[in-house]
Amino acid sequence: MNIHHLVLMMGLMLTCVGGYFSIVGLATIFAGAFWSVVIMAATLELSKVVAASWIYRSWSIAPVLIRTYMVLSIIVLVFITSLGIFGYLSKAHLEHSISTGGTNELQIENLQRQIYRKESQMQLMPVQKQLDRASIRLQSLPEHKRAPIKNQGRKYRACPHQKPIHKIRVVG
Repeated sequence: MNIHHLVLMMGLMLTCVGGYFSIVGLATIFAGAFWSVVIMAATLELSKVVAASWIYRSWSIAPVLIRTYMVLSIIVLVFITSLGIFGYLSKAHLEHSISTGGTNELQIENLQRQIYRKESQMQLMPVQKQLDRASIRLQSLPEHKRAPIKNQGRKYRACPHQKPIHKIRVVG
């Protein structure tokens, strides 16, 4: 076995291992269409190898436009392979974190925030229901039965620069 066979064998092994991790990673990222992604990613990996081999062998005779297209295609396919490998490694990291309990603290904090938010909503719920009921009753009254309540010497103001606020009362 000479050095050329060794280089060929190592290149094919690198391509197969990288392709495997890329295919599994892309299938992990796009789990909803598992088999479609596996077939597409395998085809892209094989196409990348064939395109790189063809461009290497035909560089001197291929027109510039085709060489440019092939090189850009190979670069895009390398990025897709990298994305798939990243997906595989992310999956492995998440599985390890979950198995060692690393995300328990995050889950606890998230649940505590949800509990606090629900408790706040429950405290405001009776007040909000009363306001909604009063608003519905007020809107259902005819316009002539609504009359402003007199201030009776008191001024209801949120700020000193605002005009007095008049309450509405039902005339009956």
